[in-house]
Amino acid sequence: DDADDEASAEDQPPREVTYKPFEEVQDDIRELLARQKARRQINEIMQELRGRLNDYNIQRASATPDMPESRRPVRPDFAAIARGKGLKSDSTELLSAAEFQAEEQIGSSFEIRTTQFGQEVQVPFVAALFERTGPSSLFIPMLTEDSDSNRYLSWKVEEVESKVPTLDEVREQVVRSWKLGAGVDDDSTHARGLARAAAAKMIEEASSPTASLLELGRRAGRPQVETNLFSWIAPPLDMRSQPTVSLSTVNGVEQPGPEFFSVATGLGVGELGVTMNHPKTFAYAVKVVEEEQSIDDLMQEFLDRSGSPITMMAAQMAMQFDWRDVQRQWFDDLEKQYGLQWQVEPESINQ
Repeated sequence: DDADDEASAEDQPPREVTYKPFEEVQDDIRELLARQKARRQINEIMQELRGRLNDYNIQRASATPDMPESRRPVRPDFAAIARGKGLKSDSTELLSAAEFQAEEQIGSSFEIRTTQFGQEVQVPFVAALFERTGPSSLFIPMLTEDSDSNRYLSWKVEEVESKVPTLDEVREQVVRSWKLGAGVDDDSTHARGLARAAAAKMIEEASSPTASLLELGRRAGRPQVETNLFSWIAPPLDMRSQPTVSLSTVNGVEQPGPEFFSVATGLGVGELGVTMNHPKTFAYAVKVVEEEQSIDDLMQEFLDRSGSPITMMAAQMAMQFDWRDVQRQWFDDLEKQYGLQWQVEPESINQ
């Protein structure tokens, strides 16, 4: 019987705890203490500068249209403030959310917020920057950091309304998308299909016990990306006002979509796979090196919490992603089968 074959936890001898001599770890301890001290100093500097910028924002908001120019608050010189504290400063042109993520180092950073339940969550920089619009969203200082512990203090100084560009304005992007294989059923001879095939070949070579995916990538001159730990769906910050859920941000991956998350989250530790980002402009050879919880553990945790109203609300919001896909497919089938012409677009119907 199984009970006879397996020893209980109490019968197992305790694991022996070993310690390293101080001489072997003293350099590591010094480095750790130095990092902690440097982090505290940087936090103090950032908080001080954030306060100065926030003072201007408050004064600016309090200014009335008839206030004389001489009494209006003077916008701080961001670059001069940074130099005074030995920090680097930079500015960008007007960028979209996708451009921030793809082109700017700060685009991979995140803001740490505390939810109403006291839990700290990471809000991607782009989400925090674009969640507010209009004049009231300008000159609000924001502190963020990235996975390499770089700290950023930034604010938005200008915004313009989004618009649909003319063909002349996006001609280069259209041509590039066509070359990649957009709009064709078989893209095997286009850049997109060739990139996917190259990633698949790398995965095949990396499947050998003696091969390393990172080493193969280096030899091939491919960029190496080590992502943060991520989930498919980012948790909502606030459950009180019909919160929405969204796809997580993955450091180093430009615009990950359902295909990327489906492949990446479907792999176990040590397993390899090929996937693409949402606009299908990048192919990735993926290897999972760490997971916090397995799918089975997550399922059990969900079942254990299934009686919680918060858990059920989160589950219902996640189900909206699947429901929207089903709804969209149903509408498409109706249009094809009956030549249906909508007087009101389906997306505008409030279900």
